[in-house]
Amino acid sequence: MLRRYIQRFAIVALTVLAIASCNKEIVSSKVINVTFHGYNATDMRLEVSVDTMVFDKHIQQANRRVGFSMVYPFPADKKEATLHVKDLTSGKEIFTKTLKLNGDTLEFYHNLVIVDDKIVEVKPPAADPATNKLSFYLYNPESTDPIDILMYNQNTGEQLYLAQNVVPQTWVNIDYLPTPGFWEKNDVESATLYFLKAGTFDW
Repeated sequence: MLRRYIQRFAIVALTVLAIASCNKEIVSSKVINVTFHGYNATDMRLEVSVDTMVFDKHIQQANRRVGFSMVYPFPADKKEATLHVKDLTSGKEIFTKTLKLNGDTLEFYHNLVIVDDKIVEVKPPAADPATNKLSFYLYNPESTDPIDILMYNQNTGEQLYLAQNVVPQTWVNIDYLPTPGFWEKNDVESATLYFLKAGTFDW
């Protein structure tokens, strides 16, 4: 009886040790945040992974805004990890970057704008405390005719040209300051943006 009890205790003890050993392998003492923002103007569904961790519950859908932000845990002695974005259907690698984990950076942010199956380089304008910087990338596969960008407040009838003579397939950066009809947050949120053929009201 005593021998059987000792054997059972030994088995339980070994099982607990095995579980503790397994847990020790997955416990991590550091985390980073990986974020993508942009637009996927393709038919590709995008999968994000860091090394062997695949974020398969957060697939970025085709022809939609890209909005991805997830935490990646790792052991303290890990020096770097590789970030991947791939097309789920073809397996083609769209984006890859090595993340250095031994510095003070805890957040890794990336713009991801994909047009014609290619990543469009994003060059943010220099910050200016005197203005709000707005950037537009206009994609019009049917024409390269210049375009005006008009903001219209349907409640007050106020309108404001944000940019004029913008050439499609290029970035335009503007300095924006609130004007009458767009003072309040609600005014801006309820406004409509019109993309017009330059010099006309054809949209």
